[in-house]
Amino acid sequence: MNLIFIEKIIQKINKEDIYNYSLNEGITLNNEELNTIYTYLKNYYKEFLYNKNIREKLLNELKSHLSLKVAKKIDELYLQYKDKI
Repeated sequence: MNLIFIEKIIQKINKEDIYNYSLNEGITLNNEELNTIYTYLKNYYKEFLYNKNIREKLLNELKSHLSLKVAKKIDELYLQYKDKI
């Protein structure tokens, strides 16, 4: 997938987009989880997209701040989409 295209989408994403996506995936985020995911997305997306060696570390760090249910969903989504990055 075109990384520049992904970057442009991420730059436009807001918290409401993340919350609505989570609902579509069957997950309800609390405010703390929403803020954490938003912060990681906005601050670390370049490292995540362009440095394969840091992806696992960032994911584990992020998941340590989330409920088990949300962390499992992130794992599931990552496995589903990782080959498209």
